[in-house]
Amino acid sequence: MGLFNAVMALSGMIDTDVIEDERLARHTSYRIGGKADLFVTCHSYHALRRAVAVLDREQVPWVIIGKGSNLLVADGGYRGAVISLGREFQRTVVADDGCTLTVGAGVMFARLVNDALSRSLSGLEFAVGIPGSVGGAISMNAGTRTEWIGSLVEDVVTFDPASGIKHYAGSEITWGYRECSLPRNEIILECVFKLKPAPKADIRERMER
Repeated sequence: MGLFNAVMALSGMIDTDVIEDERLARHTSYRIGGKADLFVTCHSYHALRRAVAVLDREQVPWVIIGKGSNLLVADGGYRGAVISLGREFQRTVVADDGCTLTVGAGVMFARLVNDALSRSLSGLEFAVGIPGSVGGAISMNAGTRTEWIGSLVEDVVTFDPASGIKHYAGSEITWGYRECSLPRNEIILECVFKLKPAPKADIRERMER
């Protein structure tokens, strides 16, 4: 049991990339931080589920990071596995109504804001300049004191290592300033946002205020 067995098991898994002794400075906005024993990128839900199961079985501590925005990592690094969400979690799907967006937790928040503008969808203007991933934005209810991401959320899908996929309606979640009530032991996978059509010029004007 342990790190060696975890490396051997993870290295042969589909949709999983494993790097040993990866410098976390490469994955944080501050460009600081020592090495993680393992840096694991999971490109699908099944890869994520299998990776977490292996790490738990081998008693290897693990943590999820998004885009590393405002993340401070010690020079000593992290003794365990750092998990990042890859391809399957970096997609955006637009519903037939043209206003409902299903967005993977790994999507850059800035990209979502620009995508909404390009589709003439209003609601995310307040979020201009907010860094990081959609998953991180949901977890901390990113926004200002008067506008926040939680007000646009229709549904959130998470992964609970103990019980699997869970769904939360946006109305079931308590949204506070820089926080929400989603369980900290669950991994945010995707979120459904409901936006409103508006002239692109009006959206851009509000973004530039």
